[in-house]
Amino acid sequence: MSEFGSAFRQRRRRKIAVVFFLAAAGLVLGSCAGDTENGSVDSWGNSGAAVSPFVPQEMRIFPLTHVERAGESGKVARVVAHVEFVDRWFDTCKAIGKLELELYRPKGGLNPGVDVRAARWEIDLTDLRRNAEWFDPVTRTYRIQLDLPADLDVSPGGTFRLRAAYSPVGASGGGGVLKDEFVLRL
Repeated sequence: MSEFGSAFRQRRRRKIAVVFFLAAAGLVLGSCAGDTENGSVDSWGNSGAAVSPFVPQEMRIFPLTHVERAGESGKVARVVAHVEFVDRWFDTCKAIGKLELELYRPKGGLNPGVDVRAARWEIDLTDLRRNAEWFDPVTRTYRIQLDLPADLDVSPGGTFRLRAAYSPVGASGGGGVLKDEFVLRL
């Protein structure tokens, strides 16, 4: 063929390549839009929500949680709680909200199996400076030192139950509250 036929084939190939590229881009972008009709949103921009997609979906008291003893006396002085938050993809994330930690001791006597609250702490994770201080980048948990009340009877060999409840900013009526508990052995 002549030069005209060669140029015609090149233009036709370019047009086919452009159409193929646009079709592929449409498929990729269409799959990112998510299913907004059913409430399942996979794209932050299409959700219309003012909150981050990386908000905590689960919380756990991490197994590094332990008790620390004071000096030479060996008396239990504090609980060091490690609290981990994960987002919807199970990636560790930070949290903004209120964290309530409670320590329960088992009650014997007439009501075995009933726990009695021994101490309670409220942690304000909305204070961003304190939030950053509590977050331990090595373990990717919040490391919070909880001083025990002086009158609390802590005998070696016993157990306590640490309970945590997290309420994110803007959660009302218990919506979005995350809970977990952990048994501490002394």
